[in-house]
Amino acid sequence: MDPFSAEGELLNLHNFFHQGQFQEAIDFDTAGLSEENKLPARIISLRAQIALGRAEDVIADVQGEQEVELVAVGALADLKAGNESKAVKTAEKLASEAGDNSTVQVLAGTVLQAAGKSEEALALLSQHQGNRTSGSYWHWRLTLTRKYS
Repeated sequence: MDPFSAEGELLNLHNFFHQGQFQEAIDFDTAGLSEENKLPARIISLRAQIALGRAEDVIADVQGEQEVELVAVGALADLKAGNESKAVKTAEKLASEAGDNSTVQVLAGTVLQAAGKSEEALALLSQHQGNRTSGSYWHWRLTLTRKYS
């Protein structure tokens, strides 16, 4: 079962995050989640903390973690905390070593784009196997990001 489908246990958490209800995403009770959904839930919660300006807390939380998804979250937190060179270095390493991971693709791609490395971001994001896999879609998204950020 897709954890983000109408029957999925991450649906409400995912919706909170994408609707900008970041505190609700952080406060979401994850105790009853299946093991396979605990990491995705943690990632959403950490991203919500970053969105609320708590990047330093997230950096401390993921320090020393080995899962590439959490390293990618750390790179995004570094970027938001003003450590752009560290964030870019981490994102580039993740792109080369774990570029097939969808969380790495989105988060490292976001870091690269924010740092002005659009072509690297586009190359990474074009590997994404979600609903929007075409390079033209990601080119459009990056163009919007550049124009409106």
